[in-house]
Amino acid sequence: MDIYDPTNSTLQVANSETGIIQQIPQGIYFTDAVQAFGKIFIDFSRFDFEFAAISSHKISGPKGIGALIVKDMNILSSFIKGGGQEFGKRSGTENLMNIEGFAASIEDKLLEINSGKWDEIKSNRDYLEEMILNESQNTKVVGKNTE
Repeated sequence: MDIYDPTNSTLQVANSETGIIQQIPQGIYFTDAVQAFGKIFIDFSRFDFEFAAISSHKISGPKGIGALIVKDMNILSSFIKGGGQEFGKRSGTENLMNIEGFAASIEDKLLEINSGKWDEIKSNRDYLEEMILNESQNTKVVGKNTE
């Protein structure tokens, strides 16, 4: 993939306003997975993107830390030259306390996803939408029949 190709695109996996979850098509350059991560299972290895972003504070983890998931580290140049941290892509002292907190939050959210909590919330949402639509013929639900 040519990183300078203007046809490369970005896709937000889940919209924070509507809750709509997008299917990730082939050829996406950057995927914003911040809102979806920790609420739905995302198998990053299945998608054809170069980069995906996730954030700790959106999954009850420490503020000020996130992750950039990179398909091919060879297309990245060094962000801050000097040290060998972050596979030679960024120098500086790693924030180990926040990294550990982020990892713990990821483990908690994976357990939560596997517990069926979000399936129950989806079921409740669908029921609420159905009840509202039954009561009001002039109502439209944005994102009806989406994930």
